[in-house]
Amino acid sequence: MHLDRGFLNSMEGHHLIAAYALVVLIQGGYVGWIAYTWRKIGKPQNS
Repeated sequence: MHLDRGFLNSMEGHHLIAAYALVVLIQGGYVGWIAYTWRKIGKPQNS
Protein backbone atom coordinates (compact mmCIF):
# COMPACT_ATOMS: atom_id res chain seq x y z
CA MET A 1 0.00 0.00 0.00
CA HIS A 2 1.42 3.39 -1.00
CA LEU A 3 0.60 6.49 1.02
CA ASP A 4 1.79 9.90 -0.03
CA ARG A 5 4.69 11.37 1.88
CA GLY A 6 2.87 14.54 2.97
CA PHE A 7 0.16 12.47 4.60
CA LEU A 8 2.62 10.23 6.43
CA ASN A 9 4.71 13.18 7.58
CA SER A 10 1.76 15.06 9.06
CA MET A 11 0.97 14.48 12.71
CA GLU A 12 -2.72 14.43 11.84
CA GLY A 13 -2.04 11.66 9.33
CA HIS A 14 -0.33 9.52 11.97
CA HIS A 15 -3.17 10.03 14.41
CA LEU A 16 -5.68 9.23 11.71
CA ILE A 17 -3.92 5.98 10.79
CA ALA A 18 -3.61 4.87 14.43
CA ALA A 19 -7.19 5.78 15.26
CA TYR A 20 -8.51 4.09 12.10
CA ALA A 21 -6.55 0.90 12.76
CA LEU A 22 -7.77 0.80 16.36
CA VAL A 23 -11.38 1.39 15.37
CA VAL A 24 -11.21 -1.28 12.66
CA LEU A 25 -9.73 -3.83 15.06
CA ILE A 26 -12.22 -3.13 17.85
CA GLN A 27 -15.34 -2.56 15.75
CA GLY A 28 -14.41 -5.30 13.29
CA GLY A 29 -14.65 -7.90 16.05
CA TYR A 30 -17.63 -6.24 17.72
CA VAL A 31 -19.65 -5.69 14.57
CA GLY A 32 -18.79 -9.16 13.32
CA TRP A 33 -20.08 -10.67 16.56
CA ILE A 34 -23.24 -8.56 16.46
CA ALA A 35 -23.89 -9.47 12.81
CA TYR A 36 -23.37 -13.15 13.57
CA THR A 37 -25.69 -13.00 16.57
CA TRP A 38 -28.42 -11.13 14.67
CA ARG A 39 -28.17 -13.58 11.79
CA LYS A 40 -28.40 -16.56 14.13
CA ILE A 41 -31.42 -15.07 15.89
CA GLY A 42 -32.97 -14.34 12.52
CA LYS A 43 -33.68 -10.66 13.17
CA PRO A 44 -31.72 -8.57 10.66
CA GLN A 45 -30.85 -5.17 12.10
CA ASN A 46 -32.14 -2.16 10.19
CA SER A 47 -30.41 1.12 11.03
